[in-house]
Amino acid sequence: MHLDVFRALINAWKPNTSCHKSVLQYMQPHGLRRGRCSKKLMKLVAVDIGGTSARFALAESKDNDRCSLQTVHRYKSQLFTGFDQLLSKFLNDADLDGTTVDLLCLALPGVISGHQARLTNLSWVIDADDIRQRFGVAKVVLMNDFQAACEGLDSLEDDDFVNINIGQRLLSSPRVITGVGTGLGMAWQLSSSSSQVTEGGHIDFAAVDTQQDRLLQYLRGIYPEHVSYERILSGAGLINLYHFIRTDAGMQQDSEITPSSVSDRAEMGEAEAIEAMRLFVRILAGYAGNLAMLFQPFAGLYIAGGITPKIHKWLKSDEFMEYYSAKGRMSSLVLRVPVILVMNEDVGLQGALSHAYNITLPGKR
Repeated sequence: MHLDVFRALINAWKPNTSCHKSVLQYMQPHGLRRGRCSKKLMKLVAVDIGGTSARFALAESKDNDRCSLQTVHRYKSQLFTGFDQLLSKFLNDADLDGTTVDLLCLALPGVISGHQARLTNLSWVIDADDIRQRFGVAKVVLMNDFQAACEGLDSLEDDDFVNINIGQRLLSSPRVITGVGTGLGMAWQLSSSSSQVTEGGHIDFAAVDTQQDRLLQYLRGIYPEHVSYERILSGAGLINLYHFIRTDAGMQQDSEITPSSVSDRAEMGEAEAIEAMRLFVRILAGYAGNLAMLFQPFAGLYIAGGITPKIHKWLKSDEFMEYYSAKGRMSSLVLRVPVILVMNEDVGLQGALSHAYNITLPGKR
């Protein structure tokens, strides 16, 4: 699972005031094989781009176990008009020249075609060849953000996880990771292979009760071409649910609502916000149950993303398990699948850095 990079990074790290604490805290290693790094000093940059936040990690690798994490930076994605502007900002902040970067690994939320990616929740098109030519980076690798998150799972510690359903774990089976943030992502992996990209967050939303029937009709008025799970299970989706609850009750809309304020209002006892949160949980549970049937991921069904840690108390509920397991004749099957919340938001960055490191190993370049 390419775990050796994290011990190398932590063991050789020297304090740097620009480092982001959560990455340094959670990048805990699981074994280093000496002599795995290349003899040439290499600068590796890993990037996890989300619709809300973009995270950068710079690491250096040399011979034997001399690998070190140099710096981590975080930016608000929507403050930049494109990736070129964002990369220029990082290079300046890290006091780097692009020509000194040996490998840039980008974990991206969108469809990747060849050397180009069009991001789903940002109006950016990223071209690996253009980046190499403009910035002089030696090599640019594009990967899906949840493909990176899947690879990053192995770097996490026990306290980064919250078990929702213990199930019957079988490590030789597939594992699946999905996640709720600005969008809805999903990837899967077999123990004997690398993580596999999907666009599973964009599958058709399936209503399971009369309230969800009304929700589907409501969303068809907003998204007449396609109502996917991402239109519900995301930050914007939580706002959609809140508006639906108010509309369904004959109330006026609230133009000031944000995803965090829905959660805050629910905590303060507002009935509409509480119902929006409960509906979010029920639909996420049903979606997770669908993934459990589709992949039978007895190695674990992981739920990650920026929203998940903030609402984990809502997800640890009997209602989640009721809707997760409401699969008729397949209920006993999905109840055997371990369901785990991922509380570390840097899992994608850690996966991208691990992927970058392993590309530099002998025989991989």
